[in-house]
Amino acid sequence: MAGAGTSASDCHQDELTISIKKRFEGLSPPSDCCIFTVPARLQLTNEEAYTPRVIAIGPYHRLNPSLIPMEDHKLLYLQNFLQHDRNYHLEDYIKRVKSWEGEARSYYDKKINLSSD
Repeated sequence: MAGAGTSASDCHQDELTISIKKRFEGLSPPSDCCIFTVPARLQLTNEEAYTPRVIAIGPYHRLNPSLIPMEDHKLLYLQNFLQHDRNYHLEDYIKRVKSWEGEARSYYDKKINLSSD
């Protein structure tokens, strides 16, 4: 008489299914977040692998004293970039970058406490 009764295993499976479906309902849709801080425990296993040595891109390492000398190089590259198109001025560049700010901030896993300026 297979199928006549419900086994304890079947009941457990149904409970598990219901439990997982409830958890699905509580999930948020995936975010655009794709830039994460490395957990300290992982970073300590190989600190050099997670610390920039030449240039800081983004907010996490920008105040690292060993990377600050490259900030002048960034400005020189920006100046050179802007000189390639005499119709494109610094003001235009700043306006364009500011228009991307909200989107760029949404990619980070946590709020970045930096001024827009």
